[in-house]
Amino acid sequence: MSDPIEPEGPLGPTGIVAELTIYINGRSLPWSEPTISFDQVVEEWNRLDPTRHVQGTLPGITWKVDDSGTTGILYPDESTQVVDGLAFTIDDTYLA
Repeated sequence: MSDPIEPEGPLGPTGIVAELTIYINGRSLPWSEPTISFDQVVEEWNRLDPTRHVQGTLPGITWKVDDSGTTGILYPDESTQVVDGLAFTIDDTYLA
């Protein structure tokens, strides 16, 4: 049996995404899909901290990539490409 092929960057040689780390409100989370949707961010946050779930209509989730300084907002029904260290911030106003 041969050794498994190590992924190179976000996409390995087989096209499978290597496990990356994303952050939601400062909490780390392993992620292995090439993209993440608005709904997935909300779902993962609710799983990470069930005592402070998202309440009401969340207008958008800010995101930042520390390495590049790139920032943006992820809106409902949108998805974004995942890179290692991608950090999402859900405004405390929408957490109960």
